[in-house]
Amino acid sequence: YTQQEIKDVVEYASSKYISIVPEIEGVAHVMSAIASYSHLSCSQEQIMVPSGGVWPITEIFCPGKESTFEFIENVLDEVVELFPSKYIHIGGDEATKTNWKKCDHCQKRIADEGLKNEEELQSYMVKRISKYLKTKGRYMIGWDEILEGGLAEGAVVMSWRGTEGGLEAASMKHNVIMSPDTYWYLDHYQGNKSEEPLAIGGYSTLNHVYSFDPIPAEMPIEDQQYVMGAQANVWTEYMPNLEHLQYMILPRMLAVSEVLWTKPENKNWDDFSERVKFMFRRLDVLGINYSKSSYNIRSEKAINPENKQLELKLFNEYKQTEIRYEIGRKLPDINSPIYTKPIKITGNTRINASVFESGNIVGSVFTDSITVFENIAKGALVSYNNTYSPKYSSGKKFGLVDGLIGSTAFDDRYWQGWFDKDVFFDVDMQQNKTISGLRLSFLVDRGNQILMSRNVKIFYSKDGENYELIKEFFPTVTEDNTKRKEILKVKELKLNARYFRVEVANSSNEDTGEKGWVFIDEFVVE
Repeated sequence: YTQQEIKDVVEYASSKYISIVPEIEGVAHVMSAIASYSHLSCSQEQIMVPSGGVWPITEIFCPGKESTFEFIENVLDEVVELFPSKYIHIGGDEATKTNWKKCDHCQKRIADEGLKNEEELQSYMVKRISKYLKTKGRYMIGWDEILEGGLAEGAVVMSWRGTEGGLEAASMKHNVIMSPDTYWYLDHYQGNKSEEPLAIGGYSTLNHVYSFDPIPAEMPIEDQQYVMGAQANVWTEYMPNLEHLQYMILPRMLAVSEVLWTKPENKNWDDFSERVKFMFRRLDVLGINYSKSSYNIRSEKAINPENKQLELKLFNEYKQTEIRYEIGRKLPDINSPIYTKPIKITGNTRINASVFESGNIVGSVFTDSITVFENIAKGALVSYNNTYSPKYSSGKKFGLVDGLIGSTAFDDRYWQGWFDKDVFFDVDMQQNKTISGLRLSFLVDRGNQILMSRNVKIFYSKDGENYELIKEFFPTVTEDNTKRKEILKVKELKLNARYFRVEVANSSNEDTGEKGWVFIDEFVVE
């Protein structure tokens, strides 16, 4: 943008009573700056601006050099002249500090300032930027990573990795803005991935967006005053044109607005979802390309805990519609059976279904081809030392023993995930069985921080108390970005066992500081 273009945008927004808050990156996401001014990095090597996303982000500003702060302050001088906003966002997220660990300038700064580690060095950097902004009469906003190493005085925390950062900051009497990726990232898919335009990943339906409460139920009453509000984000690297952008934000933006304008006790999904249909008519007249994915059918496959039977549930977001389905290749019509209860899955199955409203099909035809794998442990009792993330909880307590295998897509709703945690789980088949082999599947997708565990142990027991080691694995950890499944196998076993225990070391790398997810799927007993 030219300065005049910025001034025009700010003036127009002001006429609509909107303040524009610029985000000027202060730690990471600065490869474009480093590409132009290589002295800003630790290595000072000439780099190119990447054409797409990069992970991990290791080429970041060097806080050991005074020239880095001189550059940042010069940029902020221009920014505060152009933007009258009370707040300036300085980013602060997703900084992998590998280069800081081996940078003489950074290590000298840590020593000179009496800092403990690289996390406190980032805090030093953020606090210094915050102090500079205060000399300009402005206040700093940063993503929740600015909590690491200590929070700058008066800083506002924008909580994007769930609401935990917001809860922590509010408890410290800092203002917070709730912006969790699990609910309000509008660059996530909003319907069946195979039917949607390309998105970065994730899954956030219209109903899910509407269900968010910016004040978490677990937040103490005395801390609630620090919640300034919430923000939905739409990152556009997968949106090449305006029509794609419109599709991603509408109608979810309507849910965002109503959540922020409505007291929780006055929210009503059924009422809202019916009013959205009238908004569709307005958007049609305006020629806006909105999504109708909320009409589409979604499915959930789960083990019925009572009979250990695998079942398929079908649902969509509107109660005033009906779902009709066919098993096999036939497409549903007005004479097809109406879905009223979960469908039992006894083997490989194909389901076609459609939503009907007033006798007419609305939305697209839903098709699901289900492949069921033989597993002696299907429906076994599984207990965990660390519960999987709510974001990646496929099948919940039966997710690892439901006879379904995940693909190489981390968000296909077959995987269970743990971030930066050691995991062990126990499997109880409820009776002793003869075992000839075992398999355990992991997902590796380094671009999405999903890394392979460095150590996996599998034990067995007949009585649930005395366990013997079957095998210990030391998987090779590679640094390429290839998406793949790693399957650990134990063959030619001759065991009689009822219980298994699996211990999985977390995938984070202490040497580089890179933290990662472990994604696990089916524990197969043969």
